[in-house]
Amino acid sequence: MQSLVLITILLEGKSEIIPSHLCQALNFSKAGLSHILSNLESKGLLKRTVKEEDARSLKLHLTQPGISKANKLVKILDLFEKDLEQALGVQRLSLLLSGLEDFKKSLNSSL
Repeated sequence: MQSLVLITILLEGKSEIIPSHLCQALNFSKAGLSHILSNLESKGLLKRTVKEEDARSLKLHLTQPGISKANKLVKILDLFEKDLEQALGVQRLSLLLSGLEDFKKSLNSSL
């Protein structure tokens, strides 16, 4: 989950992001995201700062090590995706993705 947070912040292409945007984008609870952010901050990969215009709000920034880690993760995922496409082929990969989408819908309806 920490990797997803790092990659999402990096790919948003903004210098800062607010936690509620991450919760919405990743479908995380506020408590779950807070725990992930604390772990990333303790590792020096992320920094939380209070917004100047609203002291009740936070903004998140990747640190330089966080940017480096997120870039490495993106490269790993890209290689994995290419390997998966080669191993399965387009048709079987499409079936896999369709099955995963059905699985997701089934989980959501049971919650």
